[in-house]
Amino acid sequence: MKIASITSNEWIAQIKNGDRAALDRVYTTYRDEFITWMRFSYSCSENDALDVFQDSVIVLYRQIMSGKIVELKSSLKTYLFGVAKRVWLDRNKRQKIKTNDIENYHHLQTNEMAVTEQLNERQLVMKELLSKLREPCRSIIHLFYYRKFSLESIAQEMNYSSKDVAKAQKVRCMKGFRKVVTKQYSQGEI
Repeated sequence: MKIASITSNEWIAQIKNGDRAALDRVYTTYRDEFITWMRFSYSCSENDALDVFQDSVIVLYRQIMSGKIVELKSSLKTYLFGVAKRVWLDRNKRQKIKTNDIENYHHLQTNEMAVTEQLNERQLVMKELLSKLREPCRSIIHLFYYRKFSLESIAQEMNYSSKDVAKAQKVRCMKGFRKVVTKQYSQGEI
């Protein structure tokens, strides 16, 4: 079958049915054009463009296999490039956050000392109990309650597949944290 004669929805159906060759054809058909487009539109390196393209194909595949995409009203190329734009913007947003964190590390450290001095006794106890939590719970609770990250942002930061996974993990962490607090309280340590 010629590539030009395959519609986007036929490709989706083939991929959904486990036709690995169809996914490979999507990849090879759009890869070079995508890299050129990314380099021109976003002034990125070829390696960055290729990374974004590969991530975008994975997102497309997962959306097809999960049933999120059954039929497209646009072309597969248009949809894939739109996914890639989101992937690129999300990646840059995360990179900017990490860069800002590194640049502000010293500033944050001195501010944290000032904030700690202002905490009341109960807050200090809670901070101490939080520091004893294991990962990923410590990070999730810190990101959500202290840094005010959304569940979507936590999912990205922690490499979870969706905000629902992040939400479920946060609920489990909070249940565990409540048990620790209740135990400490019943023993008179709080």
